[in-house]
Amino acid sequence: MLGAIYGSRHEEFIDNVKAFAYFPYAVAKDIGDFHDGEISIRFKLVAGQLDQCAGILFNLQPNGDYLAVRFNGKEDNVVLWTFNKGKRSFVKRGSENVPLQMNTWHTLQVSVHSTNLQAALDGKHLLDYTLAAPVSGRIGVWSKTDSVSYFDDYTVTQ
Repeated sequence: MLGAIYGSRHEEFIDNVKAFAYFPYAVAKDIGDFHDGEISIRFKLVAGQLDQCAGILFNLQPNGDYLAVRFNGKEDNVVLWTFNKGKRSFVKRGSENVPLQMNTWHTLQVSVHSTNLQAALDGKHLLDYTLAAPVSGRIGVWSKTDSVSYFDDYTVTQ
């Protein structure tokens, strides 16, 4: 019955789910405006049948728009996404074929200096991108669908 309503592929199902349920995130309450510096987080991918993701959310605006750099354990890559009016759009893929061991701590880092964005995974530089404008907004942690991820050591320097 579920397949008849949402389609047989999980992507069709997920596309019909509201964005807040599809991309859960938590906002850092003590940092009101991140605009230039570094954000790092330790994460451990624990489970997830559809996805195994962990990421850093930044540039969160009052209207809900934001950017996210995430690692996906099902795709073994780091990608930058933008979320605008609840719609996710691909920006840039950092690196392919970067497998990580499940249930092991890893570090994701995002550096933003003016419009220059860089991302690293376990100290390995994987992504460069020039943003259209400098960031200024809230920050936090990001996940996807049924990912079970642990986060620790959220560090911000400005």
